[in-house]
Amino acid sequence: MSTPVSFDVLLDFHQMEESLSPYFPTTVEDKEADEKMVEKILETSDLRGFGVLIHRKHGLVTLQCSKPKPGKPIPHFQIPGGHVDKFEIEEQQKKQPSNPWEPIYEAAKRGCVREIWEETGMDLRESLDRVRPLWLGPTKSNKGLRNVYKDRLFFVLELSDSDFLTKVPESSDSHGEAKGPGLVGPLNSSSETEGLKLNISFEHTGFQFEENPEVAIEEVQHHSGGKVSEALRRAFRALEASTSKEA
Repeated sequence: MSTPVSFDVLLDFHQMEESLSPYFPTTVEDKEADEKMVEKILETSDLRGFGVLIHRKHGLVTLQCSKPKPGKPIPHFQIPGGHVDKFEIEEQQKKQPSNPWEPIYEAAKRGCVREIWEETGMDLRESLDRVRPLWLGPTKSNKGLRNVYKDRLFFVLELSDSDFLTKVPESSDSHGEAKGPGLVGPLNSSSETEGLKLNISFEHTGFQFEENPEVAIEEVQHHSGGKVSEALRRAFRALEASTSKEA
């Protein structure tokens, strides 16, 4: 597959109305099987949510990690994300949605937004409609959701300059007692990006932008056992398949 030269096409696709739904079409006959699959996932899986944060002009936001981990180089790069808390799933289950996949999707979206807040200081908790499912195409498991790969749910968000920070929010205690670099600009700063700052947590030592999807995919290959890189590859393959059908 030839990866697009920029993230623009990926963003354009995820702004289209048809890309808003995270769910594969199902029938009444599918519902019972879906309910059983969802129940099994909730019992046995460690669900995680990840944010693919893209600035149309500057590219993908990646976080530099210098924490020593077996088998991983120091430093390596990650995208914001982490575990979905049990209470987030329970809150969604209480709503008794008609689609059995909805509690997983909505809990993972909120978990993803929480992780973005904790790791970057960007507060999207009142802007959930901006956080879109990253289409990954059909997979052999978790068939009810388009943005799942191996119990990891991926979301895409287009960033603007105004999403970045000018100061640490007074109400923010997202980093707890463990202090990180704090408010910093990108590691690969330029005259155009030096004013774009994030409140980086103790888990990371900085952030950068990467405009080239192929380079970005390679840079995050050590995150979550290579699953983040594979999810990005699948996203571009799904995009290519969609545009081929339109042609």
